[in-house]
Amino acid sequence: MAALQLLLDNFWPPEMELWLCPCLNPTGFVLNRRENEAGADLNRQYLEPTQPETLAHIAWLKKQPYFDLCLCLHEDWESHGFYLYELNPDGVRRWRS
Repeated sequence: MAALQLLLDNFWPPEMELWLCPCLNPTGFVLNRRENEAGADLNRQYLEPTQPETLAHIAWLKKQPYFDLCLCLHEDWESHGFYLYELNPDGVRRWRS
């Protein structure tokens, strides 16, 4: 719902392109859980993918242009507010808490 509202509000710079993948775990969504119907947590699949949903998403990503920014938005009913995970192989601190 939040992603849909962002698209409807359309407060983006006119030169910006947006790409949206609204549901990368359709069977988990229907089952109301983070695992797919096979019981695999697709969020943990990207380093060593085996599940068809993850393999299909990776194949699609390889066909796309380079993205300047990628936001992976998840519902987390156990947390209050929001948090940020950053892939940071160099260990350089870029964010302040």
